[in-house]
Amino acid sequence: MFLFYVPSKQRTYLHTGDFRYTPSMLTHPSILTNYISDNSASKKLPRIHSIFLDTTYCSSQYDFPNQVDVIHGALEVTRDYLIKDPTILVVCGMYSIGKERFTLGLASELNLKVWLPNNQNRLIKLAAQGGCSVCKELLQYVVDSSHKAQLHVLPMQQLNVAGLVQYQKKLGNRLPIDPFHNSPTFPKLRSILGWRPTGWSHRQSNNAQSSIRPPPNGIVLEQKKGDIHIYGKFSDGYMFRTRSHFVFF
Repeated sequence: MFLFYVPSKQRTYLHTGDFRYTPSMLTHPSILTNYISDNSASKKLPRIHSIFLDTTYCSSQYDFPNQVDVIHGALEVTRDYLIKDPTILVVCGMYSIGKERFTLGLASELNLKVWLPNNQNRLIKLAAQGGCSVCKELLQYVVDSSHKAQLHVLPMQQLNVAGLVQYQKKLGNRLPIDPFHNSPTFPKLRSILGWRPTGWSHRQSNNAQSSIRPPPNGIVLEQKKGDIHIYGKFSDGYMFRTRSHFVFF
């Protein structure tokens, strides 16, 4: 977020950028409280006059579930897959930085070791050094080799069937045959459960009359091919209801 004060107009403007609202933003010790409280005038700090929002999904029809509920839903889905196949590889998509809380939720609750690509590893370490508590906690689960981890982080653009098929082959992580299940006569490639934790995973139905609201827990199976399953998680970073609360506070 950026606060701008324009002396010629004696006004303060807030540019939010792409943000996730939490109530703590509007309570002490957040710096924003200095610009929204009734005492701001006595402190010679002009109240915020205008807010420039990132308008992605800024409509009441995009009232996605909150983050806690969505992570809980993802945990339940992942736990079911792990019960059926304890060797399954869990893959989470991530931007250069972002989605750490989702990844941490899976790792901490399911006790999964995490492998990060070099770029994300470097940025998360920098964020942790800068005081990000989520990144600090996530690093406790990070290991230095992909072969030691059951949860891998990959760039978001790689979270599709074609990308994960290539990653599956690249791992070359073949498993022994399970004698208690029907198996081919040769070892199989490791099954993959993929997560695309992003609102961009939403695709509007071709049926103009259908609702675009996601399932109650914000989870949807987007793609499936063989032993690769990719789920989408609707991000609450763009919740219309919470942003409305932020604006009208």
